[in-house]
Amino acid sequence: MEWKYVETYEHVRAPQTSINRYIPLVGSGSSIKQWEKSYEYDPVYELVCQTLLVEGIIKSCDKVLRVDDYLHLNVIPAGNKELRSDVCTFSDGLIDSSKYLIISPEKLMEPVKNTHRDLCEYLAARYWK
Repeated sequence: MEWKYVETYEHVRAPQTSINRYIPLVGSGSSIKQWEKSYEYDPVYELVCQTLLVEGIIKSCDKVLRVDDYLHLNVIPAGNKELRSDVCTFSDGLIDSSKYLIISPEKLMEPVKNTHRDLCEYLAARYWK
């Protein structure tokens, strides 16, 4: 889960050494169909790295951290239109686009608003009211 509120990005390209580390991980055995040039720039670069990290954890069959599937949630307020626009096409590059969801903080917190009222009120006052 990536929680974004007021972030903005300069759309800076990641260092080539870092890009070179990730390109071979895309494709065979990855949920990312193929490497795209747009993946080399934030904020999409972060999403690619996070996706490849969780896929690596799943493949490692770690005995302590047992993970066999994932859902990538990007928590972004509806009002942060720039960031939503920047990342909205990321799911198009996934074999299973349902693995990536953009969700507002209000919608994410809806199921626990009665059981975690203090937290929800704090978040609402600080971020979305």
